[in-house]
Formats: sequence, C-alpha cells, structure tokens
Amino acid sequence: MIFFKNFVRSAAALSCAAVLMFPSGALAWGQHGHAVICELTYRQLEPEIRKTVDELMLAHPDDERLNTACAWADRFPRKKPKQHYVNFARDLTKIESATCGAAKTCIFTALSDDFKTLSDPENSDEVRAEAMILLGHWIGDIHQPMHVGFADDRGGNSLHVKRDPSAARKLRPCRAGTDNLHAVWDRCLVESKAPKQKKLFGLAKQADISSHADRLAAIEVPVSGEADKKFSPVVWANESLALVRDPPVQYCRLKDNSDFCAYDAERDTYVPVEGQPYDGARSFTVTQGYVDFASPIAERRLVQAAQRYAAALTLALADQVEAETRLGDPGLK
Repeated sequence: MIFFKNFVRSAAALSCAAVLMFPSGALAWGQHGHAVICELTYRQLEPEIRKTVDELMLAHPDDERLNTACAWADRFPRKKPKQHYVNFARDLTKIESATCGAAKTCIFTALSDDFKTLSDPENSDEVRAEAMILLGHWIGDIHQPMHVGFADDRGGNSLHVKRDPSAARKLRPCRAGTDNLHAVWDRCLVESKAPKQKKLFGLAKQADISSHADRLAAIEVPVSGEADKKFSPVVWANESLALVRDPPVQYCRLKDNSDFCAYDAERDTYVPVEGQPYDGARSFTVTQGYVDFASPIAERRLVQAAQRYAAALTLALADQVEAETRLGDPGLK
C-alpha cells in the first residue's frame, strides 16, 4: 500500500512537471509535433552531417537526442517568446521579404540569427548546439499556419472552438482543453491520428514518435524546387499564409469578395468584449469532418518542415564536414 501511494505521488508529480514544462497556449505543433519533425529530419541526414549533429548534441545540457530537443524552445522559461511567429496586415496576400513589420523581432530574425550562429565553426559547440536546436524549432513553427497570422487574435488563440457536442465523449476528435483554433492545429490535428504507445503509468496513452515518423515518411509532398534545398523562410511563410487565408481552415473570413481577411462577418479585427462568453470571441465547432480535412494538411507541413530542416543543417554544417574530412584524409589535403 505504501509503495502504491508513493507511486501515485510520483506519477502526479511528473504530470505536474509536464504541465509546467509544456504550458498550453501558442506552442506550435506541441511537444509531439516538434519531436516528429526532428525525428524525420535526423533520418534524412547524410552520415557525415548526422555525425556532426550527434557531436553537437553532446554539448547541449538538457537533451541527448535531436528529436526530443526540438521542443526545448517551448519549455519553461520559453526561449525568445516573441520570435516564434510573425504577424501581418489582414489584407496581405503575399510576403515579399523577411521583415517583421512593426515588430523588431519575429520568426524571421530567429531563423536568420540561429542559422548564422550554427554555420560559424568559430562559435563554441554549446552555442552552436543551442542554435541548431532552436533552428529546428523555428522551422517547425513557420510551417504551422497559425504562426503566420494576425496580432489581434494572436494567431487563432482568440478564436474559440468547441468539441463536437453531437459525438460521444470518446469519439470527439479533440481532447478536452483544446479550446481555440491555434491549439487545434498545434495538437489535435497532429496527435489525434498519431500511433499510440502503451499507456503511460497506466493512466494515459502517449503518442509514439518513432511509429508516427514511420508513417509520415511515406507521405509524398509537393516539391518546391529550390525552396526545399536552400534556406527560404519567405517561401515557407507564404505557404502558411496561403493556408490561413483559405476559407475552409476557418481562420479567415474574406470580406466582400476582397482580399481583406476579416475576423468575422461583423468585425474586421478581434477586440475582447467584457461580459460576453469567451470575451466575445468567434466560435465554431470542431467536428470529425474538420479534422479529416485539416489533418492531412498539418501532416504534410510536418513532412515539409523536416525536409527543409535537413537541408538547412546540411547547408550550415557542410563546410565544417568538408574541412574535417580533409584533415582526416591526407590524400585530400
């Protein structure tokens, strides 16, 4: 009996720690989504690049593997909180350059800074390891459509959703606590169909990173030419912007057949209304039909993010790998 009580206390403590470590809110793709992206990335790396990644990971104090490390930026305290996203005007249809608009920093600055830091072999391994891990997180974030949205509704955080009340509790597509559109894209669309491991502590099932990566590896995604081989954040952001502007996604309400992406039929932007349910936020119900429509889109974005992170790592580390190869082979000197 004492053992059982201690076990329950330990499990509860771990659950609380997880809540503190991974708070709810605008955490793109959630812990699982970021891990799957980086698992797929690691599998795509050439052996020489993978070896360099492994060596850099040894310098990171908190993680041993790249896949779990890719959610590090969302752990408490959250790293560079204002650089996980970028906001634009509601009538913008195409992003022309990697600028942050009215903000001083955004996901574009985060991507640029950490790519440069990783690429410079003069930096310490610890500094480069952190930049490498953050780079993977930012590439994941920019492929989450809600991270290329609008400031007034905080990328869909102020767009309330309800789980389908017509479905039985066990059949509702999103788990309890998924109460805004951003969270639907962060977690529900990715995790609802993810393969599950055996129950964690006998209390809850846990999404299986490796098995999910196996399934996603078979997904064919459109080839974007040089955007998949070069470091092209503007291209990636434009893809996300096109998705948030697509009416079936339920984020954008095109106004009067124009390019203006209104918050709802009556309001151009979201302004909280005191005393109204959910602060006057627009609401819609997440049905299984919505999840069936949007999940394949989310999964394709995970696959694209992985491909592009692998390409970015190859670009950033290629010169170092070549130099080390020359030093190790007298015939190449």
